[in-house]
Amino acid sequence: PPAIEARVCSSRLMALTCLEPGTSASLRAADAALALPPDANRIADAVTSCGCAIVAYASATRLEDAESALRRARELARTAPHDPLAQLALIHGELWLKLVTADPAGMVHAAREGLALAERHGIWAWRADLALFGCMGATLLGDLAAVEGFLETSAEAFQARPSTFARGALLCVRGFHAAATDEPAQALMHFRGAVELGLAMGFLHGAVWASQEEMVLLALSGRSCELDGPRRSIAQIFETFPSPLLKNAQDFVEALIELLAHGPAAARPRLSRALTRARASGVFLLPLASEKGRTALVGAALELDLERTYVASLARRYGMTPPPEDTGPVWPWPLVIRTLGPFSIAIGKEPPSQARPAAGPLRLMKALVAAGGGPVSCKRLIAELWVRRDATEGRTSLDTTLHRLRSALGDDSLVLLENGEVRLDRRRIWCDAWALHHLKIQAQQAAADIDADGIGRLDRRLRSIYSGPFCPDDSETFLVRARAKLAGIFADTASVLADGWLRLGEDAPAIALLESALEADELNEALYAKLMAVHAARGAVAEAVRLYERCATTFRSRLGVDPSAQTRQLATSLRPMARVLTSPPPLSTRR
Repeated sequence: PPAIEARVCSSRLMALTCLEPGTSASLRAADAALALPPDANRIADAVTSCGCAIVAYASATRLEDAESALRRARELARTAPHDPLAQLALIHGELWLKLVTADPAGMVHAAREGLALAERHGIWAWRADLALFGCMGATLLGDLAAVEGFLETSAEAFQARPSTFARGALLCVRGFHAAATDEPAQALMHFRGAVELGLAMGFLHGAVWASQEEMVLLALSGRSCELDGPRRSIAQIFETFPSPLLKNAQDFVEALIELLAHGPAAARPRLSRALTRARASGVFLLPLASEKGRTALVGAALELDLERTYVASLARRYGMTPPPEDTGPVWPWPLVIRTLGPFSIAIGKEPPSQARPAAGPLRLMKALVAAGGGPVSCKRLIAELWVRRDATEGRTSLDTTLHRLRSALGDDSLVLLENGEVRLDRRRIWCDAWALHHLKIQAQQAAADIDADGIGRLDRRLRSIYSGPFCPDDSETFLVRARAKLAGIFADTASVLADGWLRLGEDAPAIALLESALEADELNEALYAKLMAVHAARGAVAEAVRLYERCATTFRSRLGVDPSAQTRQLATSLRPMARVLTSPPPLSTRR
């Protein structure tokens, strides 16, 4: 009978979805279940079949079919608005689609909605699954409080109904929580337990998923020697369970391992292949537990210019913050500020748009950037920007200007006013002046033992950041001070990198850096002396002497003093050599 046939199809689909979603068998079961007319007396079963079909189609990266199944589930659920099982089945299907289409905020919202519905009706069967999905969404968003809430719900669900599936879900939730609280050893233990449980019960999909999380944590913990075990297990599973979704996720995992071990260039082939497939199918799944791993992959993709628009949209949807090392303006920052050279502001929409606030808000922005982003007291800002106004008028002007600046940026949270101080949210804003500070620290830490490729990257990075003086068209005192300070930072960084080039025997890039540094900071006597010594060491003594004359002329015209005795002594020792080297050779005598 049709009713019995529908139940058999639904049961087969549910079993295959749990064990091997995305295989040809599960897809045939999904097609068969959706082809049957629903039983009006068992709407919940029909919606559950749609939910299982969503899992099967999404695992096969057939997004259009998954979305079609979701539309049908919604239509069926509308016919049974008071049936909690039908509504929970719909939410479960929505959660799966939100997971593979990069909607973590939607996952958290839907999971909470489903858990509230299950609690109202005393239904325990769905709670472990809902808590797992909610925890995954909260992990992607970096919301630790939400992760802890879903962990508590998962533990309660297991205690109330201690099924094998609920235990596996609890192990995964504990793994996500341990990763979120920076306890990698505990996270590895929980994910390893989930893998063993999944293999024992034939839940291959869950076993692969947990193994991938395990591999990422091992790589990030510097335990790459332990990767062979889970890698072999996954390869064996893929021989009988070739899920396109999980195979593409595995490419992301292997790309991350190569990235950590050998750098972006080594990871490029796998990362490019995985991103191309994900963009083409519309189905995307990254390793979930490690925020560091996710941001490293996204940062590498942006650096390598792989699917830039697609990757930037994913970073925004996941709410990712950049890794601790500076990623530059290629990261999809909500706001990008350039002050070294031509001043510009780019608002990080899709696509980014150039913003040009009015003169008043622009002065406030520059003052905050010059102060390192703040926090800067309101009194100080008023004293710098509204010198001729009293305290009351100045505060009114500040409040008005702050409001206008926020309106121009379209996001009040980028410029914050707290406890009488104004600051820019540096976690969400990239500014070249701040990046220059960061690069100086990187250079000082790395230049002593870095190789030529590493120094070359830092050299190119320095030149891309410093395009000219800070706010060159402004003459206000606080901006002039910041200009001199940033020029000095550029010069110091260039000098450190030049030392690195000289250590490797590379004179030409060292000289180019030192000359650029002198253009930025022409009163830096140490730079003159260093460049003179470099020229002298390579035999260009006349060039070294000419450089001293330039130094002396600049100091006398700008400061009214001569260079220091040490620099004068260096020039004095070089002049005789310069005369010898530049005088014509003696005439040879003929026999």
